[in-house]
Amino acid sequence: MGRATLSHMRIVTAQLAAVLILGLALNATVDAQARKKKAAAPAQLPCGDLVGFQVRLDRQGFSSGQIDGTSGANFSRTLSAFQTAHKLPVGKPDCATWEALGAGSPEPAIASYTVTDEDVNALRSRYSEDQLFEIVVSAAFGAARERLAAARRALEEA
Repeated sequence: MGRATLSHMRIVTAQLAAVLILGLALNATVDAQARKKKAAAPAQLPCGDLVGFQVRLDRQGFSSGQIDGTSGANFSRTLSAFQTAHKLPVGKPDCATWEALGAGSPEPAIASYTVTDEDVNALRSRYSEDQLFEIVVSAAFGAARERLAAARRALEEA
């Protein structure tokens, strides 16, 4: 077999492994959430939403970990740290904090993006096939690890 064929097989193998790992992680998360008790709907925020707060905090260098739209302990600690650093009242996500996070900017908190052939070709020109293989596998395992951790937390809370 030629080097190109082996490289292609490694990429396909990595892609299949990523799909399998993500599928297993998603299944674990869905199972955990199905067992989880029904929680009350989150309270309406006076300004913004939890995902917007998490994204904007992260952009300011205050990461609360997984951006999931929930107000867990990490989010509360991160929010308090940001509020303290900016001399804002510490506690809940409020309008003053929302404004300090730059919520008035035209840049949305999240956006959809479709990976194009041009994106893929740019990666292929920048990295070797072996490096791309490592990137794909690392990303797949990282995402799976996060989903499994979320599933474990959901089971512990149930």
